[in-house]
Amino acid sequence: MQTVPVSVTRPVYKAMLLERVIPTIKAVWPKGSGRSIVIQQDNARPHVPECDADIVAACQRDGWDMQLKFQPSNSPDLNVLDLGFFRAIQTLQERNTSRCIDDIVAATEQAWAEVDMQTLNNNFLTLQGCMRETICARGSNAYKIPHIGKAKLLARGMLPELDESDVSAKFEELAVEVSEAMKMCEFSSQLEKLIVNDELEEDPDVELGGLLDLVHLV
Repeated sequence: MQTVPVSVTRPVYKAMLLERVIPTIKAVWPKGSGRSIVIQQDNARPHVPECDADIVAACQRDGWDMQLKFQPSNSPDLNVLDLGFFRAIQTLQERNTSRCIDDIVAATEQAWAEVDMQTLNNNFLTLQGCMRETICARGSNAYKIPHIGKAKLLARGMLPELDESDVSAKFEELAVEVSEAMKMCEFSSQLEKLIVNDELEEDPDVELGGLLDLVHLV
Protein backbone atom coordinates (compact mmCIF):
# COMPACT_ATOMS: atom_id res chain seq x y z
CA MET A 1 0.00 0.00 0.00
CA GLN A 2 1.34 3.41 -0.97
CA THR A 3 0.46 6.78 0.49
CA VAL A 4 -1.02 9.27 -1.97
CA PRO A 5 -1.49 13.03 -1.52
CA VAL A 6 -4.96 14.46 -0.92
CA SER A 7 -6.36 17.97 -1.16
CA VAL A 8 -6.62 19.65 2.24
CA THR A 9 -10.30 20.54 2.42
CA ARG A 10 -12.15 21.60 5.55
CA PRO A 11 -13.52 18.08 6.23
CA VAL A 12 -10.02 16.60 5.81
CA TYR A 13 -8.50 19.22 8.11
CA LYS A 14 -11.24 18.75 10.71
CA ALA A 15 -10.79 14.97 10.67
CA MET A 16 -7.05 15.43 11.22
CA LEU A 17 -7.73 17.57 14.28
CA LEU A 18 -10.28 15.16 15.74
CA GLU A 19 -8.48 11.91 14.96
CA ARG A 20 -4.81 12.82 15.22
CA VAL A 21 -3.91 16.24 16.61
CA ILE A 22 -6.12 16.56 19.69
CA PRO A 23 -5.74 12.91 20.85
CA THR A 24 -1.96 13.05 20.36
CA ILE A 25 -1.61 16.26 22.38
CA LYS A 26 -3.55 14.67 25.23
CA ALA A 27 -1.47 11.49 25.04
CA VAL A 28 1.98 13.11 25.16
CA TRP A 29 1.23 16.20 27.29
CA PRO A 30 3.48 16.21 30.40
CA LYS A 31 1.67 15.32 33.60
CA GLY A 32 1.40 18.14 36.11
CA SER A 33 1.68 20.83 33.43
CA GLY A 34 -1.98 21.83 33.56
CA ARG A 35 -4.64 21.14 30.98
CA SER A 36 -5.18 24.61 29.53
CA ILE A 37 -3.90 24.50 25.94
CA VAL A 38 -4.39 26.75 22.92
CA ILE A 39 -4.11 25.21 19.45
CA GLN A 40 -3.22 28.04 17.07
CA GLN A 41 -4.04 27.89 13.37
CA ASP A 42 -3.58 30.47 10.64
CA ASN A 43 -6.40 31.92 8.58
CA ALA A 44 -6.32 29.49 5.65
CA ARG A 45 -9.78 28.79 4.22
CA PRO A 46 -9.87 25.04 5.02
CA HIS A 47 -9.34 25.70 8.72
CA VAL A 48 -12.37 25.11 10.90
CA PRO A 49 -13.96 27.91 12.96
CA GLU A 50 -13.17 28.18 16.65
CA CYS A 51 -16.78 27.49 17.63
CA ASP A 52 -17.15 24.22 15.69
CA ALA A 53 -19.26 22.00 17.98
CA ASP A 54 -17.30 18.79 17.34
CA ILE A 55 -13.95 20.49 17.92
CA VAL A 56 -15.15 22.21 21.10
CA ALA A 57 -16.49 18.90 22.46
CA ALA A 58 -13.23 17.08 21.72
CA CYS A 59 -11.19 19.87 23.32
CA GLN A 60 -13.26 19.89 26.51
CA ARG A 61 -13.64 16.12 26.91
CA ASP A 62 -12.11 14.31 29.93
CA GLY A 63 -11.48 17.48 31.92
CA TRP A 64 -9.27 19.22 29.34
CA ASP A 65 -9.44 22.96 28.71
CA MET A 66 -8.26 23.16 25.11
CA GLN A 67 -9.19 25.92 22.68
CA LEU A 68 -8.77 26.39 18.95
CA LYS A 69 -7.72 29.94 18.04
CA PHE A 70 -6.92 31.77 14.82
CA GLN A 71 -3.56 33.47 14.42
CA PRO A 72 -4.01 37.28 14.41
CA SER A 73 -4.30 38.60 10.86
CA ASN A 74 -1.11 39.96 9.25
CA SER A 75 0.94 38.71 12.20
CA PRO A 76 3.30 35.98 10.93
CA ASP A 77 5.70 36.77 13.77
CA LEU A 78 3.17 35.29 16.22
CA ASN A 79 3.46 31.86 14.58
CA VAL A 80 6.31 30.00 16.25
CA LEU A 81 6.48 27.54 13.35
CA ASP A 82 7.21 30.30 10.84
CA LEU A 83 9.71 31.93 13.21
CA GLY A 84 12.12 29.01 13.06
CA PHE A 85 10.67 25.52 13.36
CA PHE A 86 9.98 25.00 9.67
CA ARG A 87 13.43 26.27 8.69
CA ALA A 88 15.14 23.96 11.18
CA ILE A 89 13.07 20.98 10.08
CA GLN A 90 13.63 21.66 6.38
CA THR A 91 17.39 21.78 6.92
CA LEU A 92 17.32 18.35 8.56
CA GLN A 93 14.83 16.96 6.04
CA GLU A 94 16.96 17.93 3.03
CA ARG A 95 19.73 15.60 4.19
CA ASN A 96 17.61 12.68 2.98
CA THR A 97 16.61 11.80 -0.57
CA SER A 98 12.86 11.26 -0.92
CA ARG A 99 11.44 9.31 -3.88
CA CYS A 100 7.80 9.07 -2.80
CA ILE A 101 5.29 10.46 -0.31
CA ASP A 102 6.18 7.83 2.30
CA ASP A 103 9.84 8.88 2.12
CA ILE A 104 8.86 12.52 2.66
CA VAL A 105 6.69 11.59 5.66
CA ALA A 106 9.47 9.49 7.17
CA ALA A 107 12.08 12.21 6.62
CA THR A 108 9.80 14.84 8.16
CA GLU A 109 9.07 12.73 11.24
CA GLN A 110 12.78 12.02 11.65
CA ALA A 111 13.55 15.73 11.34
CA TRP A 112 10.99 16.55 14.05
CA ALA A 113 12.62 13.98 16.33
CA GLU A 114 16.10 15.42 15.70
CA VAL A 115 15.25 19.03 16.53
CA ASP A 116 17.14 19.70 19.76
CA MET A 117 15.75 21.37 22.87
CA GLN A 118 17.96 24.44 22.43
CA THR A 119 16.35 25.16 19.06
CA LEU A 120 12.91 24.90 20.65
CA ASN A 121 13.94 27.23 23.46
CA ASN A 122 15.41 29.79 21.04
CA ASN A 123 12.28 29.84 18.89
CA PHE A 124 9.96 30.37 21.83
CA LEU A 125 12.21 33.11 23.24
CA THR A 126 11.92 34.88 19.89
CA LEU A 127 8.14 34.40 19.98
CA GLN A 128 7.97 36.01 23.42
CA GLY A 129 9.98 38.96 22.15
CA CYS A 130 7.61 39.39 19.19
CA MET A 131 4.60 39.25 21.51
CA ARG A 132 6.09 41.99 23.67
CA GLU A 133 6.82 44.18 20.63
CA THR A 134 3.29 43.64 19.28
CA ILE A 135 1.73 44.73 22.58
CA CYS A 136 3.99 47.77 22.86
CA ALA A 137 3.04 48.68 19.26
CA ARG A 138 -0.64 48.44 20.26
CA GLY A 139 -1.28 45.46 18.01
CA SER A 140 0.58 46.81 15.00
CA ASN A 141 3.20 44.81 13.11
CA ALA A 142 5.33 47.92 12.51
CA TYR A 143 8.37 46.72 14.42
CA LYS A 144 11.54 44.73 13.86
CA ILE A 145 11.90 41.21 15.23
CA PRO A 146 13.97 41.64 18.42
CA HIS A 147 17.39 39.98 18.54
CA ILE A 148 19.00 39.35 21.93
CA GLY A 149 22.16 37.58 20.75
CA LYS A 150 21.06 34.13 21.91
CA ALA A 151 24.27 32.40 20.78
CA LYS A 152 26.47 34.77 22.81
CA LEU A 153 24.22 34.54 25.86
CA LEU A 154 24.23 30.74 25.60
CA ALA A 155 28.03 30.66 25.44
CA ARG A 156 28.16 32.74 28.62
CA GLY A 157 25.55 30.62 30.36
CA MET A 158 23.19 33.61 30.51
CA LEU A 159 20.49 32.57 28.03
CA PRO A 160 17.13 32.35 29.83
CA GLU A 161 15.16 29.13 29.62
CA LEU A 162 11.42 28.93 29.27
CA ASP A 163 9.56 27.59 32.25
CA GLU A 164 5.99 27.36 33.44
CA SER A 165 4.63 30.73 34.52
CA ASP A 166 1.37 32.43 35.40
CA VAL A 167 0.19 33.93 32.11
CA SER A 168 -2.20 36.34 33.82
CA ALA A 169 0.58 37.66 36.06
CA LYS A 170 2.87 38.15 33.05
CA PHE A 171 0.20 40.12 31.22
CA GLU A 172 -0.32 42.32 34.30
CA GLU A 173 3.42 43.02 34.51
CA LEU A 174 3.56 43.86 30.82
CA ALA A 175 0.48 46.09 31.11
CA VAL A 176 2.22 48.10 33.84
CA GLU A 177 5.35 48.48 31.68
CA VAL A 178 3.32 49.63 28.67
CA SER A 179 1.29 52.05 30.80
CA GLU A 180 4.45 53.62 32.23
CA ALA A 181 5.99 53.91 28.76
CA MET A 182 2.86 55.58 27.39
CA LYS A 183 2.78 57.96 30.35
CA MET A 184 6.39 58.96 29.71
CA CYS A 185 5.60 59.52 26.01
CA GLU A 186 2.75 61.83 26.98
CA PHE A 187 5.02 63.71 29.38
CA SER A 188 7.65 64.14 26.65
CA SER A 189 4.98 65.40 24.27
CA GLN A 190 3.86 68.01 26.78
CA LEU A 191 7.46 69.14 27.30
CA GLU A 192 7.88 69.62 23.56
CA LYS A 193 4.79 71.85 23.54
CA LEU A 194 6.28 73.97 26.32
CA ILE A 195 9.59 74.59 24.59
CA VAL A 196 9.39 77.62 22.33
CA ASN A 197 12.64 79.19 21.17
CA ASP A 198 14.50 77.39 23.96
CA GLU A 199 12.32 79.06 26.58
CA LEU A 200 9.47 77.70 28.64
CA GLU A 201 6.14 79.33 27.99
CA GLU A 202 3.45 79.16 30.62
CA ASP A 203 0.48 76.98 29.72
CA PRO A 204 -2.23 76.71 32.36
CA ASP A 205 -3.73 73.64 30.68
CA VAL A 206 -0.61 71.52 31.19
CA GLU A 207 -0.27 69.68 34.49
CA LEU A 208 3.14 68.02 34.46
CA GLY A 209 2.84 67.02 38.07
CA GLY A 210 -0.30 65.08 37.27
CA LEU A 211 1.37 63.37 34.34
CA LEU A 212 4.17 62.16 36.58
CA ASP A 213 1.85 61.30 39.47
CA LEU A 214 3.66 63.84 41.67
CA VAL A 215 2.08 64.81 44.99
CA HIS A 216 2.58 68.38 46.19
CA LEU A 217 3.59 68.50 49.81
CA VAL A 218 2.47 71.49 51.86
